[in-house]
Amino acid sequence: MHQRLTGGVHESRDAVWSPRGEVYYLGEESGSLNVWRLSLVDRTPRQVTHFTGDPVRSLSMARTGDVAFSQDGEIWRLRHGADAPERIDVHVASAVFPGESANRNSNFSEFALSPTGREVALVVNGDVFVASISGRHVKRMTQTPGEERSPIFSPDGRRLAYAAERDGRWSPI
Repeated sequence: MHQRLTGGVHESRDAVWSPRGEVYYLGEESGSLNVWRLSLVDRTPRQVTHFTGDPVRSLSMARTGDVAFSQDGEIWRLRHGADAPERIDVHVASAVFPGESANRNSNFSEFALSPTGREVALVVNGDVFVASISGRHVKRMTQTPGEERSPIFSPDGRRLAYAAERDGRWSPI
């Protein structure tokens, strides 16, 4: 059995359950997509964020009840029990690739964090690099005419697997 929880003609989407059994969702009842909370006890929607202009996107819920989302190119968190969201400062790590042109350091298409959290595998223009989190130590893992992608560390962090294109075919290496 299913039951509609929101009404009207406005968009409601991307619902997530809170640990307390409430439903958080993105709704445009206020004119732009914002975060709303719906208690299943009284079925009354309550607006949580009050942004105007650009819509809220990418709603997610942590096990702790914290809500995270993006809005106007920024990442926000609403801590469980807080009245207002806080903007999260994002610091992008950069790495210097030995022997490569300077513009490559911010052009990675994929990354994978090691289980230890001390290294990151980066895919840059189809090649795989492993860098320390500080960015001081970078090792090029591949330099082939084919493309590599989807790096993943082994559970102990000592090995790296990735997909590779060889002779027009993709396979794991």
